[in-house]
Amino acid sequence: AWREAWRVGAVRFVLLTRARSASTTLAHLLNRHPLVTCRWEMWSNSTTALELRTHLRVPSRAAALADVPSYARRYFGACLTPACGFKLLPGQLRPPSRMGDSLGEETRGQVSAHPRTHR
Repeated sequence: AWREAWRVGAVRFVLLTRARSASTTLAHLLNRHPLVTCRWEMWSNSTTALELRTHLRVPSRAAALADVPSYARRYFGACLTPACGFKLLPGQLRPPSRMGDSLGEETRGQVSAHPRTHR
C-alpha cells in the first residue's frame, strides 16, 4: 500500500536546521508516526549516516556527495513510509542550491535556502 501512496502523492521533506536546535527531538517525534520516516543527517560523517550509506550500497560520503540526485533517489526509493525526509545542517551540501537535487526534479524552484533571521 505504501508504494501506491508513494506514486500518488507521497511527501518528501527536509528539516533545514542548525546544530543544537532540538531538530533531533523533532526527528524522533516524526518517526513515532507510523507513516513517517525522518533520517538524521544523511550527508554527515555520523555513524547513522554511514549505516544508511552501507544499507543503500553507497561506498562513501564522497560518493553520496558526488551524485546527490542518485543518492537521494536511493534513499527515497528504499523508504517504507509515504512521508519520508531527512535532516540537513548548513554546510552539508554545498552550494545550497544542491538541496533541490536531493528532493528530485519536480521540486525545482520550490526549494529555497534562505537563512532565518532573528530579531
